[in-house]
Amino acid sequence: NIKDEEIDVFSLYDGMSCGKLALMDLGCEKHINTYRAYEIDPYAIKTTQHNFPDTIQCGDAFKVRDDDWQV
Repeated sequence: NIKDEEIDVFSLYDGMSCGKLALMDLGCEKHINTYRAYEIDPYAIKTTQHNFPDTIQCGDAFKVRDDDWQV
């Protein structure tokens, strides 16, 4: 049961955090340890940070191809 698990989220193309909204609808919000989001759209990032300031913004998902990429 996902409601009983601790969750670390790694969200690609996060948009406005619809994944977080879905987890909240499932009743999992108290079990989300970290929520890392990969998004480049400034409006989407601003909206996410307004609604969920604990979201860790990681930038462009395509940067994972770079030799110096780090989580």
